Amino acid sequence: WLSYRWRQRLNRENTPAELDNLPLSIDYAMIDLKFSDRFSFKIGKQAAAYGGFEYDLDPHEIYQYSDMIDYMYFDFMTGVTGIYQFNANQQIQVQIVNSRCSSLEELYGVLPEGIEKSKFPLAYTLNWNGNFLNEHLLTRCSFSLFHEGEKQNVYFLALAAAWVQERFNLYFDVMYSAEDIDKLGIISGI
Repeated sequence: WLSYRWRQRLNRENTPAELDNLPLSIDYAMIDLKFSDRFSFKIGKQAAAYGGFEYDLDPHEIYQYSDMIDYMYFDFMTGVTGIYQFNANQQIQVQIVNSRCSSLEELYGVLPEGIEKSKFPLAYTLNWNGNFLNEHLLTRCSFSLFHEGEKQNVYFLALAAAWVQERFNLYFDVMYSAEDIDKLGIISGI
């Protein structure tokens, strides 16, 4: 009913981040509480509960990430996740984590006029994972809202489906981001 996970990379910076005071070298520093076969909680620094299969793959399995995943820096954050397993094939996750680890200035540089810091820079994610047709058809869908600044939000939608067989796997991810402030930095980079 109680487990923990710790993962720290030795080839990353060990300076503490401003918001959660944990080094960016730490990916996981969490406790997992399993109350029953259906209900569990994760507390601490953890992976974000975004939908999509590319997001969850091991990096050595990816030749070239999509722009959305390649520019994401907000994948390990501190907070809490509640997980409810409806049955063996359906799971829903509700997650509240910090929306960023660094300050707005460190992340975006000089802020445009009129942008104020958020008092509570949190990210909220609702995630649904499904398993159909004897584990051949898998789904991962999520909607996230990041509160970056006062009246500056980022909305992130991920819809994914995968077909899995013994010697053939295929997945299809659709990701959409609407940003009041350029969180991914793709537009700012251009």
